[in-house]
Amino acid sequence: MDIPCNVGGPERFFRIGLGVVLVLMVIFGAVGGTVGFITFVIGAVALGTGIIKYCPISALTGRNTCESAGGE
Repeated sequence: MDIPCNVGGPERFFRIGLGVVLVLMVIFGAVGGTVGFITFVIGAVALGTGIIKYCPISALTGRNTCESAGGE
């Protein structure tokens, strides 16, 4: 299955960086409880979409920040 790219360039690195920071905040105990769980989920989603270069919400809205016109 070939997933088209719709997350690229600086947005991809921002998502990966944000995801790492949020996940590490939870792992090291900066946030906990329900807020920690929500923070972890948001971080994991940001990290995942940055790594695979595809975001379903961006696809639904027609947003594409990949360098190539048709995605990868």
